[in-house]
Amino acid sequence: MPVLLRRIVRYALALLACWVAFPAEALLVYALLVLYAAITGDDSHGQAGPFMVTLAVLVGTLITIVVVAPAAALAVLVARGRARWRKVAVTAVTSVVLLGVGAVVWARERLGVREVSEAWGLLLAITVLPLVVFLLLTHGARALARSVGGRSSREPETGVS
Repeated sequence: MPVLLRRIVRYALALLACWVAFPAEALLVYALLVLYAAITGDDSHGQAGPFMVTLAVLVGTLITIVVVAPAAALAVLVARGRARWRKVAVTAVTSVVLLGVGAVVWARERLGVREVSEAWGLLLAITVLPLVVFLLLTHGARALARSVGGRSSREPETGVS
């Protein structure tokens, strides 16, 4: 398979995994709410699960398409041929900036510093895990395999250890 096609497939699968991480995160939060309700006897979160997952799918779709994909594309263009950590850094910083723009758009009616910072904090909090999943799948998987294997991917396998 050509290198470009492999890269496109890797990025597409990483974007899919990033999108799936949003509802998974919502299910985890709902499970914690159910556990909290079981411990304290508070049953006020009964029907929140399906709504949380549906909202996470919608927000995850929007953030994956509007934030993560452009940040990854910019990182590939800006850090072409450079170290992998630069691509990770450009993707992360661009995502944070785009989420900040999203927070301003989201809180545009109230545009107080407090509302914008709260919206930005919420967007950052729900995007951390999916962004980490994306970055690990696009830039970290091979580096992790090399560090576990103890050899560079450019070194030929000799069969002698």
